[in-house]
Amino acid sequence: MDLPDTFGDEAVKPDRPSKSGRLRIVRPVLWMAAGSVLTILVLAIVAATFLASGSAIREQAAMKSLATGIESYLKEYGHFPVSDPGTLAETVSIPAEGETVAAILGAESLLNPRKIRFYDPPAARTGKAGLDQSNAATIRTVDSNGTTFFLVMDLDGDGTTPNPDPRDGQLKQIRARVLVYSAGPDLDPATWADNLVSW
Repeated sequence: MDLPDTFGDEAVKPDRPSKSGRLRIVRPVLWMAAGSVLTILVLAIVAATFLASGSAIREQAAMKSLATGIESYLKEYGHFPVSDPGTLAETVSIPAEGETVAAILGAESLLNPRKIRFYDPPAARTGKAGLDQSNAATIRTVDSNGTTFFLVMDLDGDGTTPNPDPRDGQLKQIRARVLVYSAGPDLDPATWADNLVSW
């Protein structure tokens, strides 16, 4: 004779985790997911910062190379590579293009009769970062955004050049014979917050 199974229901039912037990399992998974997302965001920010700083360093090196080329020309010929420096004011920025660039490249130019090469930039692929000769009428040096570099030169020969950055707190004179700057990502040389400079 079979004995009644008084504990049958209790013995067969599987133990279900309580609500608080389920939360104990889900919470660490949520924390791990949130941690992974935060890690990815931090790595993305670090990578973007690293790439931006690397680009800025390359841009600054390009500007210094251009300034050095013009200074070397000045030492060789005793004047800046502009056809009539008397028409320029020392506080005026001029684009790094045309006869100035042709002269320091050692191209056929009345400003460089000995055809000495003072400057050797890379070619601007896709019109960016280097020597842009896509327009036969105007040879120019461009930044990584495709805008022409700008020059300010020590035309009075006192060893300092007026700082073109008009913001408060900026030095009025920079101890350098040539200053070079770029318009920055907004492509506007008048907005100085994002401009890159050689000094």
